[in-house]
Amino acid sequence: MASGKIRSFQTLSSRKRKVGDESEITVGVCCFAFDLLYLNGEVSPPVTTLSELTH
Repeated sequence: MASGKIRSFQTLSSRKRKVGDESEITVGVCCFAFDLLYLNGEVSPPVTTLSELTH
């Protein structure tokens, strides 16, 4: 994400799984968390519903 672009799954899956030194990592990974505030005309569904929909 250092470039500001979202990377494809293929790029992320090709990165090394085990590295001896963090400086060897060439593909950075960033996670995005989001909240589902509006769905099918319903505003702020219950937390249990949100949890089921985002998993």
